[in-house]
Amino acid sequence: MPINKSMTPAEELRTVALATTAERYPEPEWIHIYTDGSATEANKNAGAGVYSSLFQLSITLALEKITHTCAKKIVLLSDSRAALLAIASERPSTNARILACRKSIECKREILKVLVMQWIPAHCGIPGNEEADRLARLGASQPQLLLPIT
Repeated sequence: MPINKSMTPAEELRTVALATTAERYPEPEWIHIYTDGSATEANKNAGAGVYSSLFQLSITLALEKITHTCAKKIVLLSDSRAALLAIASERPSTNARILACRKSIECKREILKVLVMQWIPAHCGIPGNEEADRLARLGASQPQLLLPIT
């Protein structure tokens, strides 16, 4: 059921998202992986591209943790539509993180029954998403390598 996030109370967003996830991706048949990228240290003028790139990196890192031993149906849950759309797009990309994420997905398809990416609303109290947010903030607060921006 389509919902306008800006006009829907957080409690209702959480209820609908949890019900949809439980209905479409019931546990334990599905493994739920929540991903997040933290923009804590990102330049506020950098725009959605940097934030989306952090999500793509978190998705790639999550996919690296998937092994033959846990190969089931997996749903990657993210509150970044931009990241999910960039990864799922059939358009060619030169973005290294998008390409790495797409490559990780293709590699995992060989060992998984099903791999799905699903958008969920942010900051409305979904436990897995709130924990992913917390861990992303924690990671962003750690010393970071200074890499040149390409």
